[in-house]
Amino acid sequence: MGRGRRQSPPTPRVPAFRTHQTMSTIAVDGRKWNDFGIGTYVRCLVAALARHQGPHDLVLLLHPETVRQGGGDELPAAVRTLPVAARSYSLRELVELGPVLRRAGVDLYHSTHYPLPLRPPCPTVVTVHDLIHLLFPQFLPGGPRRLAARLYASVMLRRSARLAERIITPSRRTALDLQRHLAVPPEKIDAIPNGVSSTFLAPQAQDAVERTLAALAVRRPYVLFVGNPKPHKNLEGLLAALARWRREDPAGSLPDLVCAGIERQHRGRVERLANEHGLPRPRLLGVVDEVTLAHLYTGCEQFAFPSLYEGFGLPVAEAMACGAPVVTSKLSSLPEVAGDAALLVDPSDEMALAAAMRRLHEEPELRQELARRGRTRAGELSWELAAQRTAAVYEEALTAPHRRRQGGGA
Repeated sequence: MGRGRRQSPPTPRVPAFRTHQTMSTIAVDGRKWNDFGIGTYVRCLVAALARHQGPHDLVLLLHPETVRQGGGDELPAAVRTLPVAARSYSLRELVELGPVLRRAGVDLYHSTHYPLPLRPPCPTVVTVHDLIHLLFPQFLPGGPRRLAARLYASVMLRRSARLAERIITPSRRTALDLQRHLAVPPEKIDAIPNGVSSTFLAPQAQDAVERTLAALAVRRPYVLFVGNPKPHKNLEGLLAALARWRREDPAGSLPDLVCAGIERQHRGRVERLANEHGLPRPRLLGVVDEVTLAHLYTGCEQFAFPSLYEGFGLPVAEAMACGAPVVTSKLSSLPEVAGDAALLVDPSDEMALAAAMRRLHEEPELRQELARRGRTRAGELSWELAAQRTAAVYEEALTAPHRRRQGGGA
């Protein structure tokens, strides 16, 4: 794990897939394998589950296109892949998934993005990453699409919360949201924090970091942002805070802004926003691989993540693992993830955000202290432990009484 990790109270090691006496077939929905957020969760969790598979049969549901691209090839041969043509969040998946699972002889189905089949043929576990569709519909695309997305999410979330034997959330914040807004009993929810990939936990060779920055034309010092430009990521708020910093310190040297994860179709809008704020053009990078991302985290002066809402906030954990000083939001799950290893601000307060970033820029001792704390905190976030705790949830669901669902209505 990270350097300088403090000794935490011992955590009971739960042997994955070991307590259920008969062999069972467990299917995990991996159709969002290539996505940023949920895709990372699925890839890392399934890999860790596969390392502790035990006597049970692990099946990974993938879209045929993902299979053709080699998705899941890196997993042990014992993990079977099952092609499923229906797309995630579609009406087709509601109809087709049940028969697919039944024909495959699945004993437990783990939905990693919350919808369940109309007629689940077996016990189910559902991961609910966040409730953004219900709590912040203004962050969704406008027009009829927003209404349809919110209606679908509302129906499916409530239905899955009722039908699932167990619900997994990546944070206590999301667990509390489920209790408050969907009246889910707390004893039905397991808050299991996401882990951090070993790529970010491993020390980065400085010469490799320098080569990556040079290849990407990234100049130091820089503030790093990682994510898409969706409204809740609050990239516009970050630009406004940088502009305030520049106005308050016109004689100072403002670090460059580097953004990873901004796809080509969004770059023009981000550049226009920066220009409207009187800022130099930010260095906009697309989706990068883990090694490149680890080098960007390692090389930055500070990592800024002023999101308005997150179910977990994996970039914060990744940045801390790489020793990047972090300034992030004091809202939603982010204080839970960051602990005492980041500066927390109101993300809607550009003055507070500007002051926090300027403080990090001007206080190298603070940067060093946050980097030390961050590595320690990130070292506590393990995919191995997440897999062990998820396997324990599977065992509970497998042994719980399963009522036959007739229609599984909303």
